[in-house]
Amino acid sequence: IQRFKYRLDGVGQLDDEASQLWIVELAGDEPRMITEGPTDVVRPRWVAGDLVAFLGSREPDHDYTEAAEIYAVPALGGEVRRLTSYGRAMSAFGIGPQGTPATVRTDTADAFGGSHARLWIGGECVTRELDRTSTPAVLADTLPGREALDPIWAGGHCYFDVGDRGSVHIYRAQAGGPPQLVLGGERVVGSVSIAGGRMAFTSTATDDALSIRVAGLDGGGERVVWDPNPWLQDAALGEVRRLDFEHDGGAVDAWVLLPPGHREGDLLPSLLYIHGGPHAAYGWAFQFVFQVLAGAGYAVVYCNPPGSQTYSEQYATRLRGRWGELDFPYLMALTDRALAAGFADPDRLGVGGASYGGFATLWVVTHTNRFKAAVAARPVAGLLGFYGSSDVGWSFGAGALGSEPWEDGELYRRLSPATHLADCNTPLRLIASTGDLRTPLEQAEQVFVRLRKMRKPVDMVVFHGEPHGMVVQGRPWNRVRHMRAVLEWFDRHLAPGVA
Repeated sequence: IQRFKYRLDGVGQLDDEASQLWIVELAGDEPRMITEGPTDVVRPRWVAGDLVAFLGSREPDHDYTEAAEIYAVPALGGEVRRLTSYGRAMSAFGIGPQGTPATVRTDTADAFGGSHARLWIGGECVTRELDRTSTPAVLADTLPGREALDPIWAGGHCYFDVGDRGSVHIYRAQAGGPPQLVLGGERVVGSVSIAGGRMAFTSTATDDALSIRVAGLDGGGERVVWDPNPWLQDAALGEVRRLDFEHDGGAVDAWVLLPPGHREGDLLPSLLYIHGGPHAAYGWAFQFVFQVLAGAGYAVVYCNPPGSQTYSEQYATRLRGRWGELDFPYLMALTDRALAAGFADPDRLGVGGASYGGFATLWVVTHTNRFKAAVAARPVAGLLGFYGSSDVGWSFGAGALGSEPWEDGELYRRLSPATHLADCNTPLRLIASTGDLRTPLEQAEQVFVRLRKMRKPVDMVVFHGEPHGMVVQGRPWNRVRHMRAVLEWFDRHLAPGVA
């Protein structure tokens, strides 16, 4: 191993051969490799002039940076040419009819600190005034996860993602003009395809688990062409309500999912759920896991504290170097809001989350005793260990914390929940997986062993071979077992009459 990127969560250990571009004639000729080199070819597509363009980094420092450029190679093979020289973290691109590149990239080479990914057409940034990221940051466990939408050129416009206050919308733009909203609403738009003057796309909302829809290029005439979940029409679903609150001089978007049949005035066992990322977001998507919890009688409360995307870049980057310390007061303010709303039982509060949400859950239970049970799934517990043991830790650590561990080791130590475990008195269940390369099993094991050594109430559920995103990518039976593990722990500690 002679590079940082020798493994990838969901893929596993990578071999020494970078992925290359191959071409084959439809007539049946043998495939031919038309690129070579030590770095991967990503997102290839045909462009004018019988060329194939792709994303990658073929620069001398490629192993030390998240920056990417657009390259092109003749379809018959030959010299690979670099088409851009941005030196930025680029996540998606499209080539216009006149060869103009449309790119989704940050203002720096940092891909992890919360900086916005913005749409550029040629040398013009067309979304800076929107102050929103062009990434699908909203978590939705019924919508297949995806990377940023490659800008699509159609009808003289460029179509692209925009995350906005818990939604993901589709905009379009032309060089020199302001971006226009095409597909909006309180929902998350997923994959998009454009052909024949129409758009086909997937969509999810709090009352729509997933549907495939079509619309005109201006967003008009939208209709559903397939609903794969008609059975939900006969299911008793929880009710989503806004639960916005004020903290530190600003408004925070928040929601509660109330159990089916909830009666006003009844006190409910209530779960504070914290999203991962930390630069993801909750919002206007159907959350299957939350509906399962609501169906079991729990109110689920969730919000988008600082660090969350789909808001301003200043809001998203505020968390850099302040994990736990900045967002913890917001999470407590949401808990207070739920109590003041009259549905949350102060004696039956639980907290949970996965990934960064697992980190934040550990931070909560090491800084307050107000919760009676906690589930931290696939957490980050020790930032110094995470730096080297995660597939992205070598780059993520400095981007998220603003320094390298040898520059400010005390910051890494102070912001690690493992440092504060002596203060944890909340019954805690850890969930982890042997196949997780993003927040490896070692992170949960550190917490389990230390708490058990201190004779604190803790146990651990370990899945074998599942990736970090197992609740959306895992084997179906393990997704069911995961949900049962969560429910069983909360039922054990939050059921009526449990002391």
